[in-house]
Amino acid sequence: MSFKFIKNVFIIFLFTCLVISCYRQVTFQSKPNDHNSAFRFYSNAVKLYNEANYDKALPQINKAIDLNARISKYYHLKANILQKSNRPDEALTAFDQVLALRSFNPEVSEKMGLIYARKKNYYKAIQKMKKALAQKPNYHHLLINIAEYYWELGKYEFAYNFARSYKKQVNKEQAEIYPDYYRVIGKIFFKRKDFTGAANFFDKIESSKMLNPDEIKIVIYSYFKARQFDKAYEYISNLTDDKITIGNLYFFRSLYYYHKANFNDAQTQFEYAIKNNTDETLVYFYLGKIYMQNENHEKARQMFKLYRDKAGKFELEENTEFSTLLLDN
Repeated sequence: MSFKFIKNVFIIFLFTCLVISCYRQVTFQSKPNDHNSAFRFYSNAVKLYNEANYDKALPQINKAIDLNARISKYYHLKANILQKSNRPDEALTAFDQVLALRSFNPEVSEKMGLIYARKKNYYKAIQKMKKALAQKPNYHHLLINIAEYYWELGKYEFAYNFARSYKKQVNKEQAEIYPDYYRVIGKIFFKRKDFTGAANFFDKIESSKMLNPDEIKIVIYSYFKARQFDKAYEYISNLTDDKITIGNLYFFRSLYYYHKANFNDAQTQFEYAIKNNTDETLVYFYLGKIYMQNENHEKARQMFKLYRDKAGKFELEENTEFSTLLLDN
């Protein structure tokens, strides 16, 4: 091998090293500029987000991500913005990008679980909540969320087991009971047909504000089925307009009068309930019973037929004379 050849190789080697060195220097010098610019856009997005100006915040955080796509908190903010903008699917995508950069993030997993639950994808919601719980075992409130999602899926024993696990953890740590526990465990006992147990749990809920209209109905029916009629009436009387429709208010009042054997007031209230568009199909069943008792057979027949048609099933009480009236039609 000639000296000239070795010399040429050495020169090429030095030139290559020089080029690489220059490239690294340029790259190293450009990254801080990109990072600083990205952080500036991120700071702008945070300010706009805190001002609830989500339309302007989103372009700012997108610019930050364009400049530096390896910062998890940028995607986290983007997800929050999209969530506030009522764009749940895009928010989930952004949260996934957070987890791709930082897999240990129970807060993000919990947020994703809540979004899936609002989308009624309860299996996905449970999956995310369990992941968050595995990373943060002291997030006891997640046990209640999981219990509720199992309740929504009709898996009441699974729901009960998670609710019970929550109660054990709270008792062990002598911590304050999460208010939603009584709401969820009450609904579980209702589905298990332990209406007295359900009513006892619902008694511990300080305000109906935390309940949605469907849960309000469960509470009321728990009191009625537990034969706590006066408590049911008191509960109904304290409800606000956003918790119960006027038609359903008349219906539950009439149900109270019916169980108190005050059939005249019950009939009047049932009729008002129908006029005000109650969505409780049992109104036709009970009104039919009152008409039958008053020997108004034609009206009774009409009410029982309406009940059968609207309920989509035949559920008249067995071994009663008015049940044969419907069968004759």
